[in-house]
Amino acid sequence: MRRLSRFLLLVLLAAVGVGVCMAALVPGAKTLFASTRFSSKIADHLSTLSQRSLVYDDAGNQIGIFAADDRERVTLNEVPKSLVNAVV
Repeated sequence: MRRLSRFLLLVLLAAVGVGVCMAALVPGAKTLFASTRFSSKIADHLSTLSQRSLVYDDAGNQIGIFAADDRERVTLNEVPKSLVNAVV
């Protein structure tokens, strides 16, 4: 009788331990499964990036560039393949 009660106590403790471990894994599993779906909610809230300003004289010759950040908008086709492979 005493052996049976010890065995049942051990099984009960093991079940509680497994339950606690499973409860701890649920938030991580939810994040892992959510990462397989694409959501563009973040991109909708991003502001546009500043670009450089080109300064021309009255003859149409470029005489300077104003830029805190020297950016220029390009299409994906204009980006070198090695850079795309490195980032994406």
